[in-house]
Amino acid sequence: MPQNIELDEIPGQIDPPWAFLKPLARSQGLAAIGVTPAGPVESRAADRFREWLAQGHHASMHYMTRHLAQRFDPTHSKMLTDAHVVVSAALGYGAGAVDFGLWRYVAAHARSMDYHLVLKQRLGVIARGIESRYPGCRYRVFVDTAPLMERTWALQARLGHLGRNGALIVSGVGGRVVLGEILLVGVPIPPAASPPPLFASCGECDACVKACPSGALGESGIVDSRLCLSFHSIENRQGPIPPALAALMTLLFGCDRCTEVCPLERAEAPCALEPPPTPGPDSITLEEIARTDESTLRSWLVNTALLRTGAKVLRRNAHHLLARQDAGKSRMS
Repeated sequence: MPQNIELDEIPGQIDPPWAFLKPLARSQGLAAIGVTPAGPVESRAADRFREWLAQGHHASMHYMTRHLAQRFDPTHSKMLTDAHVVVSAALGYGAGAVDFGLWRYVAAHARSMDYHLVLKQRLGVIARGIESRYPGCRYRVFVDTAPLMERTWALQARLGHLGRNGALIVSGVGGRVVLGEILLVGVPIPPAASPPPLFASCGECDACVKACPSGALGESGIVDSRLCLSFHSIENRQGPIPPALAALMTLLFGCDRCTEVCPLERAEAPCALEPPPTPGPDSITLEEIARTDESTLRSWLVNTALLRTGAKVLRRNAHHLLARQDAGKSRMS
């Protein structure tokens, strides 16, 4: 069952005709929800994205260069033709649902059931609630399933602000959230609101920039994926990890360093994701990951986000972690 969040008020822009969304969001354990008119994204956001691509910061994620027309406009025919409204939502994951066994080597957002599955199911509940209020409306639910600029829409819906680590920072929760959207046709269109200034709550703080072990973060909130340990351990599925970066890896999947040091993180924020299915990898070792065949690994990791990166990548990452551990033991001996 969803865990109700404890905030007095769930952040997000909500116009009076949409007031029913806040209690519905609370019942689904969401950390923030907001509603904004659909349409082309602000030119500032589109320009920042184009510049990110031009600088090669997307690394080998070539899919980011495709479908820019629909990425910049959710009313595109391949998204939801003539969409009127974007509902943006955030789900908090805190320190993860579990933290023992192999899960200690997994970033917090993936220490649970696959958040794509969980959040999409909960947004489906929200969408059906909207449909019951506005019969005849049409909708589509997205959780990393289409070229939608999720942080841009979250900012537009006033769910939070952009941090220097590139994460959406939700007031009272922090940056440990995953995002999803509902596009709608045939519903009341709320007034537009301006997104908050970049780094509105960061002030002069650059703790995340300084803490990034590989120097992937720039002062302007730009993440260079070519240097990012999270990118290499999750998205780099073709080539090897550069040795200098592999030597910095402490996790099998992802990296939490830039969120761990953020003073806006709420240490006691609950995890709204369900624990991973059992039997899970709570008693599995890195050595077993490194040598296990794909079918067995898939059975261990069913319905977790780890499965999305593939057995080959996880085995590669496990070998890097084991090599790092061996090097550490050698230095101590």
